Order: sequence, then structure tokens, then C-alpha cells
Amino acid sequence: GVETTWVIKGGGMHEGVFDEQMSAYFEKVYEKHGVKLRKHATATEFTATLSSESRNVSGVRLSGGEFVPCDFVVVGVGAEANVDLFRDSGLEMGVCNTTGA
Repeated sequence: GVETTWVIKGGGMHEGVFDEQMSAYFEKVYEKHGVKLRKHATATEFTATLSSESRNVSGVRLSGGEFVPCDFVVVGVGAEANVDLFRDSGLEMGVCNTTGA
């Protein structure tokens, strides 16, 4: 188990991909597994410990001023689906039909 803090720029997990209900579901799943969520926050500063032998990240300062100590950082900058090919196809956008209808 790795102690994990997930910094989320918006108000919900995977905004733009999931609706609020799905976002809330995944937040509960991650929190159940011990992940700490920090919503409406961004990383404003990374701190490091420097020595002649190594340079290691030691923490992240968040936009609200909170400092989160850490041993490593994973940065995800996001993605947006390119749906231009389907825009004029007549397909219903934003809906996943799992009923086969």
C-alpha cells in the first residue's frame, strides 16, 4: 500500500469524461481504498531535498496553501476525446447505450 493523495483541479473526478454520478462513484471507490482527494486544487510548487548524491521530490504545495509531503509525483495533464469524425454522423453524442436498443 502506497499512501496516495490525488489532486483534482475541478470539483469532481474525471470531469468531462464522467457525469456527476459516475464521478461520485469513483471518488467513493478510491476513498474506500485510502486515496485522499483534494478537489478544486492545483499544484503550485514542488519541493525537493538536494544533496550531492541525489535530488528527490519531498512535497507538493497546493493552490490553497496545503503542503502534501511525498516521495514521488505522478503528473497527469488530461486528455480530451477527438469526436470531430462523428460530429455530423447522426450518432447520439455523449451517450453510451448498453441496452442494445
